[in-house]
Amino acid sequence: MRCEALLRQIVTIARHYVHSGRATERRLAKVAGISQPHLHNVLKGIRQLSPESADKLLIALDLTVPDILWWNPGDAEPGTRSIPLLRDRVGPGSHADLGLHRGYLALPKSMAAHLTEPLAARLAPDPGLPGLFRANDLVLLDQNPDHLLNPPGGWCWIIADTGGLRVRYLELGKAGLMSAVEPPSGGVLEWKRLGTGPQNLRELVRARIVWNGRELESAPNWPAGTAGDGD
Repeated sequence: MRCEALLRQIVTIARHYVHSGRATERRLAKVAGISQPHLHNVLKGIRQLSPESADKLLIALDLTVPDILWWNPGDAEPGTRSIPLLRDRVGPGSHADLGLHRGYLALPKSMAAHLTEPLAARLAPDPGLPGLFRANDLVLLDQNPDHLLNPPGGWCWIIADTGGLRVRYLELGKAGLMSAVEPPSGGVLEWKRLGTGPQNLRELVRARIVWNGRELESAPNWPAGTAGDGD
């Protein structure tokens, strides 16, 4: 994002704070060390905000650069949350461990507000990767234990396979909980049964994917042949 766009975003957020009652022009101007008439004209679009004043206003708003990069008017709460980023990628040739991290990713608070122990991860190349994803995608994971023990179908999950952690479809079929890979040539999904007991599920189903860098917002369009179609 260019400097001009950052300045506009800071002004937009300040205007939102004032209009929503989170702050007053008087308070923001006082904390930022800017005259109230000047701030009033900035918020009205009559005057431009200088980079120096923008830094002061950012401090007055108690926000950081990642906060303003991610913010949009629909967010219930401005600001970001630091999400641990897995040290290794998820997929073949990697030894990803949900407990090993290599830093943090700043994401909007609204994205992680209802998640349990959220994690971020990169995906490794994988021939069986669901078609919604690509190698090197950044994904956000939810470790809600209620979901892990009773996984709702129609979405993609991180499961523990024989070779390590993988991204797979999960669905509840006639034979119990099933996982599927994406056939390399397309066509019908290849389903196999997962463990049925609670202890097995704790070991096999690790996290639910709730977002990726291309902003998945709806359930996948399943390829032909869901788990419920077979025995």
